[in-house]
Amino acid sequence: MENFQLSMSNPEEMYVRSKFREYYERAEVKAPSEVERREWGVGGWERKIE
Repeated sequence: MENFQLSMSNPEEMYVRSKFREYYERAEVKAPSEVERREWGVGGWERKIE
């Protein structure tokens, strides 16, 4: 897997990251059923999920 360069100079990205952080710090998130069988992808601001 490639390493992604995190840009903290992008105000939109910083805002979205802060909102995700706020939510997940308070939320009790349960893993979906059969999580080990699900497919996961990684994306970034510069390219779509692969």
